[in-house]
Amino acid sequence: HVERLVFGRLDRRRHGVRLYVPDMMLGPVFLGIDYGGSNPHAVGFYHYLMQETRAVGWSGNSIPIPAGSVVMFDEIYRADIRNTKLADIIKQREKEWRTGGNGRPAVPHFRVKDRFSDPQGKAASDELRHMNVPTHFYGIKQGTRDVKEQIKLARGMIDDDLVYAELVRTDTSDSKDVMFWSEVEYYHYPTPKPGMLDDPEKPVDDFDHMMSGFRYLVINLDWLRKHR
Repeated sequence: HVERLVFGRLDRRRHGVRLYVPDMMLGPVFLGIDYGGSNPHAVGFYHYLMQETRAVGWSGNSIPIPAGSVVMFDEIYRADIRNTKLADIIKQREKEWRTGGNGRPAVPHFRVKDRFSDPQGKAASDELRHMNVPTHFYGIKQGTRDVKEQIKLARGMIDDDLVYAELVRTDTSDSKDVMFWSEVEYYHYPTPKPGMLDDPEKPVDDFDHMMSGFRYLVINLDWLRKHR
């Protein structure tokens, strides 16, 4: 399905960064959250850059990251946990970035500006909010839930080299890869067939949890840019 990849232009060698640390002076941090259950809960930590910076790239060289980019610098990827446990993990991870811990450096003034989550997961969002991990999804009446529109915006950013992601920092010790990249290299459209009922321009809904959170991030950032 290589020719049918949704984000085929997103490439580790070009858009991968190593042990990226967000400088809060350069822009805010947002989370993109896709709720799971038996499927993994997937949370991406994204640094939205208001100014250009540099980072360590695929081969250890310094690469420019332009203003307007998002950098996925950490992730949570856990199945078979309750929403309350997910909230605890998110709070702990945010604390590790504030104070240092678990191999993460202390980042001065680290805070998450907002968290964007699946609007269909209202019960999960309610539970997270009760545990002081509020999430949002903006512009639903303006059509921001449209998957095709989310993908169009994300592909536009990728085409402009405005999306980067961590190559090294995995969520758990048993994870062999950053799940964001594993999913990028799998996330694909169905093969069009005569009489098929599924929309051939909607991706296959499988192994796409980080990709869903990434889509929520992109569409919500776009809405906030236009309305705030």
